[in-house]
Amino acid sequence: MLAEINEYKNNKDLEFKIMQEDISIMYIIQHNLLKNKDVNYAGVVLKHPLLKEYIFKITTTGNENVFNLVENASELAKIDVNELLLLLETKTK
Repeated sequence: MLAEINEYKNNKDLEFKIMQEDISIMYIIQHNLLKNKDVNYAGVVLKHPLLKEYIFKITTTGNENVFNLVENASELAKIDVNELLLLLETKTK
């Protein structure tokens, strides 16, 4: 995965480019971000299909640092995956 920050404003707005990754990961992070009341907008756009280049934009209220919100959304994604694995393990025993 390659990432590059395009725009960062006042600890509340962030736009970054992600390359060489599947969009599914970004959709999961987006979903978790949108659960947070401090997030006004979180969206992913496919910029170039052949290069797998995406733009991820996040706009927040500014009550919490946007990087902290992304980190929390990523941690929630890890928890979801671990819960799914545990469920699958119990169903196969």
